[in-house]
Amino acid sequence: MNANIDIINHAVARQYEAFPFPDYGLFLPLRWQEGYASHSMFAHAMAREIRGSAHQRPKGGVLIAGCGDVFPSIVSHWEPRSLPIEALDLSATHLKRAKIRCWSAPSRVQFQKLNLDYPLPYARESFSHIDAYGVLHHLANPSQGLQHLSEMLAPGGTLRLMLYNRRSRDWIHQIQKIFALLQLSPYIAQDRKDALHFLEHLARECPALRERLYTLLPELKAKPTRLVDTFFHAREARLDLQHWIQAMQGADLLPLGLFDRYAELDDLPNPLYSFPTLEELDQRSRDRRFENNWELYVIKRGPVLSPQTTTLKVPRSVYLRTAPHAWFQYEETSETPWWDRQVIWQHYVKGLQGESIPFPANILHKLGEPGILRLLRIGAIWPSALPKTFAQDFALHKIHDSMDIPLIPRPIPLVKLVSCTNLLQSIILRKKRDPRLLQWIAKRLDAAQKLDPSTVRES
Repeated sequence: MNANIDIINHAVARQYEAFPFPDYGLFLPLRWQEGYASHSMFAHAMAREIRGSAHQRPKGGVLIAGCGDVFPSIVSHWEPRSLPIEALDLSATHLKRAKIRCWSAPSRVQFQKLNLDYPLPYARESFSHIDAYGVLHHLANPSQGLQHLSEMLAPGGTLRLMLYNRRSRDWIHQIQKIFALLQLSPYIAQDRKDALHFLEHLARECPALRERLYTLLPELKAKPTRLVDTFFHAREARLDLQHWIQAMQGADLLPLGLFDRYAELDDLPNPLYSFPTLEELDQRSRDRRFENNWELYVIKRGPVLSPQTTTLKVPRSVYLRTAPHAWFQYEETSETPWWDRQVIWQHYVKGLQGESIPFPANILHKLGEPGILRLLRIGAIWPSALPKTFAQDFALHKIHDSMDIPLIPRPIPLVKLVSCTNLLQSIILRKKRDPRLLQWIAKRLDAAQKLDPSTVRES
């Protein structure tokens, strides 16, 4: 078993050594305030909103599990100076780049090259918050990795997870299989070039995949690491949300909320404070109403034995930043004036620290009910800051009664995709593969264009 784990880990590490992710410029200024929901202060403030005075933050630092090369720098701007931050990754390249990004505070974050598939060298229950964003599904044994994280988390501690939405990635899995059949390698430049050309041909000729590919192609063209991470990843455990929820239960973890980044769950009560049922989420991922990944906030069960006694405050520099652009990219909030945005930002930051300051009534009036509900859903306004004139359950209100099911174009067989077929034939010839391989590729491509026939309305 250990041999298999080591083989998988070596393959993943090799990929990230060659293609560090997300591969932003090392000295590119980061708008770190856009990570407003990615730190321990947000997770514990959210838990306090849900559980009230029953929530206590335990003592302990912050662990970034699978830190990549960008996230430690973002988190270091948010976390209180008194909290130690540990960042671990299995890629030496990631760690080296992350250290460079943290140049302004070299002692703020401690870096270690470690593997989540094995027990971590920390005392049990030593962290009050753990972040594992987009990591677990790349492990050899994801459930065991989750268990290892839970062991490090103190009761009452919070965990932020990003997990792949398996159903919405079925089309990606089929293309991954096509590239595997062709024996395309991410480490060969010509193979990456052929893979990109195939995706470009699909975007032009295949209506069922066009919208998805046009969204991805600019980044796939700009950065090889994006192409490799999406279509050539060395390890992707294809697990559904039910598996993850069961794994959490086995690890004494309880889901608190789901971050609906792209406003796909507007017909449900606010998922940030009322976790949807598995049936609701499964149905929406089947029919493409919800296509993005699961971003979960989780809490460790059990009484807090050693509560945090000192008041934690975010660094003063946070107050001096402008409000995140992400808050005002929605239809309901896009017309918010600059000054009002800054007031909302200041109230958000104070709420992180437990300061319950009533929100200005004039700004709430200008936002209107849809704008307030949107900002509540993305964590920009704390429910406790709303005046008492609002209904007690206002923060949970739906924005829409229903969400439209997307229209899916009919699948087009490979034989009618002339450019794709010609390119595939040239790749097969170059790779000296059996021409009959086209039959298997055709089946994979047909599957990539289809979804559950019981839920799809074809255009």
